[in-house]
Amino acid sequence: LVGSQRASATRGTTCRVGECREERLSGEDNRASPRLADLRGSGLQARWRSSDSRPLLITTQSRQKTVTMTVTNRAKVLSIIPHVSGPLSVIGSGSIAYDILSDRKNKVKRPYYRIMLVMSIVDGLSSFALAFSTLPIPAGAEGVYGAAGTTQSCTTQGFFIQLMMISPLYNLILSTYYLLLGKYHMSEEEIARRYEKNMHVAAITIGVGFAILGLPLKLYNNANLWCWIATYPSNCETDSGEPGPVQCERGKHAWLFRWLIFYGPVWIAILCVVIIMIMLTRSVQSEEKKFVKLQDNMRRKGSSCDEEHKLDMNSPSRNHLEQDPYDARYERSRYERSKQIFRQAVFYVVVLFLTWIFVTINRMYQLITGGSSFPLLVLHSIFGPLQGFLNFVVFRHGKVTA
Repeated sequence: LVGSQRASATRGTTCRVGECREERLSGEDNRASPRLADLRGSGLQARWRSSDSRPLLITTQSRQKTVTMTVTNRAKVLSIIPHVSGPLSVIGSGSIAYDILSDRKNKVKRPYYRIMLVMSIVDGLSSFALAFSTLPIPAGAEGVYGAAGTTQSCTTQGFFIQLMMISPLYNLILSTYYLLLGKYHMSEEEIARRYEKNMHVAAITIGVGFAILGLPLKLYNNANLWCWIATYPSNCETDSGEPGPVQCERGKHAWLFRWLIFYGPVWIAILCVVIIMIMLTRSVQSEEKKFVKLQDNMRRKGSSCDEEHKLDMNSPSRNHLEQDPYDARYERSRYERSKQIFRQAVFYVVVLFLTWIFVTINRMYQLITGGSSFPLLVLHSIFGPLQGFLNFVVFRHGKVTA
């Protein structure tokens, strides 16, 4: 390259292996020097300054291919995963809905099944949107594999993915139902009459309201994994809120809205679920202590009875002993039922955490560092769409009897 002629172009010229691109600007011949042409077939790439003949960058083509293939393969992996996890969740949610609706006369009358029905519908809609992965992203999006959509398709996908925040709200409703049933021993009829309707209205109003809010604010754009709350162009603002080199055309302050209308409400709901589970745990422990104490009393009374003479049939002590077996059966039944309610509640909470913990860690990592982690993106794309399928596994594991 030393001693090569100065390129006559007013912009830099790039020469790749097997080709040398020529541009004509303002009617002037913009061909690179013969020296540059000699680089053909050498596996080198050179970019030239417009003012002198010194190269700005020289890299081997093989290295460039390796870097390009690495980026492409990662983009393919992130694009393909939701095509698997999304349909699994749709199938799981659909199976729950079918199981409930196929026995409408018995199941739709009960709060537990109504809560699970609405949760499954929401999970099914959002998982269906997630299953499209990168396809709705506008075609030609940089660094995205499989993008073939438009701004309208991207907005539509983003809207239905935003509805996914309703699901944690219904996990909160379900935990509240278990608390009223297990700790306060309310009947399902009383729960339905006093609380259920208001809980449904609150969850759906918040979730749908936040999703609609994103439409006039133009928040739904290319978020790399799929369309959701993001800026456009992508470099107009970093994930940590720092301004970029260009002005945002859509989705301004997207990083803030992600936490205000999605992750903030989601983790408030999860925190409330944790508090409810602590209350339910203490309730089960209290029921267990009562049951153990009753058993100890029964054993002591039984021992003292063996040492006494035969009791008169009409004596008060005899009548008391005849009532004890009934009390023991009642307390045992109540304790076993509380344990069953607690176990199923725990399973749904585990599903909730599996679905949201990796998603949130990934977004926090982006917010703090301003970059992305490929392993976190993979976990995000696996577990993010999977709640409907995991809920189905728990739903089939056992049903609560009121």
